[in-house]
Amino acid sequence: MEKPAHCEFVRFEHKDTFTVVGLQETIPFTEIATKLPALGAQYKERNGEIKNTVNSTTLRVSFDASKEGVTTLFGKEVSSTVDIPTGFVSKEIPAHEYAVICHKGSKDLMKDTYAWVISKWVEHGKQQINHPSFEVYDERFIPAGPDADKSYLEIYFPIAKKPE
Repeated sequence: MEKPAHCEFVRFEHKDTFTVVGLQETIPFTEIATKLPALGAQYKERNGEIKNTVNSTTLRVSFDASKEGVTTLFGKEVSSTVDIPTGFVSKEIPAHEYAVICHKGSKDLMKDTYAWVISKWVEHGKQQINHPSFEVYDERFIPAGPDADKSYLEIYFPIAKKPE
C-alpha cells in the first residue's frame, strides 16, 4: 500500500513507563463508529476532573485488541493516581519502543493512516500487537470546522524492536 499524503513517519522513540487516568470502554469493532465518538465526547465533558496531570495533552490509548473489538481509554498522563474521579480508571503504560507517525488533516482520513501503518508495520512483523498504542492530541489537533484539514496528531505504534 502506498503511503497516504496526509501521514508520515516522524521518528522512533523510547517512552518510559507512564500512567494515564481517564474514561475507558471495550468497544466492539461493529460499533466503533458510534461508541468511540461517544466515549470521546463523555471524556471531553469530564476531563477537567482529572487531578495531578502532567500536561494538557489528551491521549487515546488502545489495548487488548481482539477479533471482536478493542479497549480504548481517553485520558491524560498523571504524576499520581490519588483522587481518581468516580467512573475514571488508571492504566500504566509500560516502557517501550515506538514508531511515531503523524496524521495531518481531517480525522475522517484516520482510517487511511491506520491502514498504511498496519500494512507497513504489522504485516512486516514490526508491531508488537500486545502492547498499547496511543494517539496524542495536543493544541495542534482541530477536531472539526473549516480548519480541520490543518489538524495534526501523533500516533505511537509499538514496535518489537527499534531498527538499527
